[in-house]
Amino acid sequence: MENARLVEEKLKRIIREVSAGTGTEMKRDLVAELEKGIGQIVQQEMVTMLKLIRRALNEI
Repeated sequence: MENARLVEEKLKRIIREVSAGTGTEMKRDLVAELEKGIGQIVQQEMVTMLKLIRRALNEI
């Protein structure tokens, strides 16, 4: 009976460690995706702004 408890405790500890590691990896992946998305948005906005500036300069 004592061995079963020890095995159960070890399994719970292993599961916690794996879960924590997986959570950290998921956070890293989400941050990378967010960074990529923000970069694309900023790039699109810069292109739009440059086009507006060019149009304004052409009108002058």
